[in-house]
Amino acid sequence: MRKENDGNGADLDRKGSSAHDTARQFPPSPPVTYLRQGGPAQSDYTSESRSSTSKSTIDEPSSSYFLHHSDSPGLLLVSQPLTGDNYASWSCAMMIALSVKNKLPLIDGSLKKPKDTNPDLINSWIRNNNMVMSCILNSVSKDISASVIHASTAHEIWNDLKERFQ
Repeated sequence: MRKENDGNGADLDRKGSSAHDTARQFPPSPPVTYLRQGGPAQSDYTSESRSSTSKSTIDEPSSSYFLHHSDSPGLLLVSQPLTGDNYASWSCAMMIALSVKNKLPLIDGSLKKPKDTNPDLINSWIRNNNMVMSCILNSVSKDISASVIHASTAHEIWNDLKERFQ
């Protein structure tokens, strides 16, 4: 195979294409998506809009309404279950774990069930409340769990345990 120089320092093969031309043979890159804080993603080619602000609230990882794919009802957040005499260390460990998941507003009562008529937001609150309730129930002894299982919110369970064991 005979090589020639193209005058720019690149070798030409028999077909006459240079090594510099090989990069142009790849397909174009897909559009790049940019994220804006507090808003929907926008692409170089298209712009998307959400039909409701609650949808972006539910999808925003920093929101208390967001459920990560690793969150499950069987999740154990602390290594030692509440037995009654270990409330101080248990509640501290639980608050740290729930803080990491941005779920403290569900136990301190600051994130109440929305009075909004938006079913997505209401359903998201219900799922998150149930997830936190489940995490609490999984982290207490069986006797304690039986005494709080009929509460309707994570906040109710948290306050009940606080009043009894603090």
